[in-house]
Amino acid sequence: NFVAELAKAWPVDDLDAVLGLLDGKDVAGLRAIGAARYEPLIAAAGEARSALTALGALDVSAVLRAQLSDAAAVIASFGDAHAVTLDPTERHGFEYQRWIGFSFFADGVRGEIGRGGAYTVMHPDGHSEPAVGFSLYVDGLVDAGLGIVQPRRVLLPLGMAGASAALRADGWATVAALDTVSDARAFRCTHVWNGVEPVPI
Repeated sequence: NFVAELAKAWPVDDLDAVLGLLDGKDVAGLRAIGAARYEPLIAAAGEARSALTALGALDVSAVLRAQLSDAAAVIASFGDAHAVTLDPTERHGFEYQRWIGFSFFADGVRGEIGRGGAYTVMHPDGHSEPAVGFSLYVDGLVDAGLGIVQPRRVLLPLGMAGASAALRADGWATVAALDTVSDARAFRCTHVWNGVEPVPI
């Protein structure tokens, strides 16, 4: 948690109170309890590069400065392909992370499509190992159409079942007709094999 690490250099009487006020983006509340020094964290939230610039201007520990540098390197690796925002006060749902937590969002999907972060794995022999993990929320991805493909199902007329192995290897679902009058649509087929290639119906 960025704020908890920051509090080592910016001591306050009641860290939990500060965290609660930061959750609510309550500037007046911070001033009222003598924690106005934390105000810039609220203002910094937003587009990632601007946020990192604002945070880099603060008087923070060497540990946080190194972590901000690491975060900047990761964000820079995305280029302009993705929109990235940063909120140094966000902590809900990221309680187990030792440093950065993140959420994924996508056009056309309400809410997060995934969440993760950096944490520490503690081994039975006592040594620790840094790790990063995330979970994807499949329901939202499916609702958005990810992974849905049009079926490719071909009817093989009587006597042409020998073509089935090659077609299946190419990703087709095959149905072998049992007579000469089989209706491809009745078998939910999208194509009929003409002896050379599948033909749409």
